[in-house]
Amino acid sequence: MSGEFDQKSIDYLVAAGVTAIQEMIASLQAENKALREENEKLRRGSPALLVFKFSEKLIRLRLAKGMTQRDLAELAGTSCPMISKYETGQCRPRLKNIIALENALDCPGAFQGASHD
Repeated sequence: MSGEFDQKSIDYLVAAGVTAIQEMIASLQAENKALREENEKLRRGSPALLVFKFSEKLIRLRLAKGMTQRDLAELAGTSCPMISKYETGQCRPRLKNIIALENALDCPGAFQGASHD
């Protein structure tokens, strides 16, 4: 009977899938709440949000595009460890690398005004 599952296995797989979906929904709801709060501050003209950290912006843009660090590294012509260093603030990219990141993310000028960590 290869390829068949018993009911206990099916129940386990369904429960695991439901749990994973619930965790994703909770994560998206938390991110949505944070973005709404940020948008509200921007709407009110909060100067604190006009300056952002390069690393935070990079992470946010990469995730919004559904990319992994490896995906971004390949498109930007750099290495996955370097993307990690940019995202953790361990390394500051040169201008040519910033432009490559913006092009890879299809967000020209996205990092203008970014402060380094």
